[in-house]
Amino acid sequence: MRSTHSRIYLTPIHLVSILLLFTPLSSCGHRLPVADDSTVSAFIEDRIEKVVQWEPADSLLSETSLLVPDTNLTIDSAVQIGLFNNPSIQALFEEIGIAHADVIEAGLLKNPLFSGLVRFSDQKHVFPDIECSLLQSFIDIISMPLRKKLAEADYQQIQLRVAHGILELAFDIQEAFIHFQAEQTNYQLLAEAVEAAKASHLLAQEQFSAGTVNELEFLDRTNEYLEMNAKLSDVKNRLIHLREKIDKLLGLSDDVNWRIDSALDEILDEEFSMEDIEEIALSQRLDLAIARWEIERIARMYGLKQWWTYTEASLGVSSAQDAEGVRNTGPALSFGIPFFNTGQGDRLRIEALFRQSIHRWESLKRNIVAEGRSVRERLLLQRKLVMDYKKTIVPHHKQVVLLSQAYVNAMALNVYKLLAGKQQELQALMGYNNALKDYWLAKVELDRYIGGHFNPAQIDDQSGGCETR
Repeated sequence: MRSTHSRIYLTPIHLVSILLLFTPLSSCGHRLPVADDSTVSAFIEDRIEKVVQWEPADSLLSETSLLVPDTNLTIDSAVQIGLFNNPSIQALFEEIGIAHADVIEAGLLKNPLFSGLVRFSDQKHVFPDIECSLLQSFIDIISMPLRKKLAEADYQQIQLRVAHGILELAFDIQEAFIHFQAEQTNYQLLAEAVEAAKASHLLAQEQFSAGTVNELEFLDRTNEYLEMNAKLSDVKNRLIHLREKIDKLLGLSDDVNWRIDSALDEILDEEFSMEDIEEIALSQRLDLAIARWEIERIARMYGLKQWWTYTEASLGVSSAQDAEGVRNTGPALSFGIPFFNTGQGDRLRIEALFRQSIHRWESLKRNIVAEGRSVRERLLLQRKLVMDYKKTIVPHHKQVVLLSQAYVNAMALNVYKLLAGKQQELQALMGYNNALKDYWLAKVELDRYIGGHFNPAQIDDQSGGCETR
């Protein structure tokens, strides 16, 4: 008579089968590569000659304390501080960590599936019916190289997106800095104009009290003074707004007392060539590289949607014990029959996405070429306006003030004409300052257009083509 107690025994073949299944799985979890910022850092250094790092917040603060001076903040140091200290930079870098995790995930197999059942007989002295199986997805194994290629394409694209976002922040900082410099100079010039208007107002007030000028002329001088004061307050408000904007872009708190002592840089007198800037933009713009990788990424998706991937085939080992206590062990196979869904919908979707990505890439290329002419012409027109102010308009007003002073000294001209001439000179200097601001903003626009700092040597050193610096 058989014993009523049943025990499951694993034969050597069971153990070998299980070990063979789990050995490659366990090895996948060791010696994982580490994501780093070297590729992005190289992009940034190559295009704007700045350092950017994926670092903890503490080290960033220490770097910032070294970069923020007590007396003066330059445009280069402002950009560098922003790249070190703005939290959005670190948030962008974490996208690399997420994409890197996806690469690791793509190189791992699914966990094996164990299933088992025990059926007890209602008759005495009969062994329970025991079945168990251990299955590993076969499709998962053979599709692993395809998944890894797709994840690596994602990883390359994410690195480009991160670098592109960092460049955009750097250009935003430059634009805000230029606006602040220009408004600061305008404030100083307008303060002088207010003083001139105030002197005219006080003189008119004295003369009106003495009865040498009428009330209308006195009110005109007063209105002029009040309007100048209102303009000065408006510029001051813009400076406050720009300071807050720069604080945000640089990731600084209100207690960091930075200053910008320098005015806008003068431009050089000599012209420089900007021919073929479209070719430079096409060769080094990161958004175009992102669009190219989008095409590659979608193309790599196609292999994962072939008919055989929908079988979900699994291989493994199965063991069963019958009522007589006899154990049978052998290979097991499980798969779905791709009768209805063979991936035809997914493949059509990928084909449409692929064509769409190509159209977007072509559209971006054409827009870049079309935009190049307007960017170039805008910068050249602003340059001409700056030179007109510098060589003609401002010297003309300075000469008027000098002659007016001479005539006032000779008592051949009233002082109001001198004060009015001085105000016009200050207005001309503000016009020159604003033209200079627009020129440097157009220069930043050119840099943004080509995806990095523009260097005429990029064109002069070329022979038949454009290279990325």
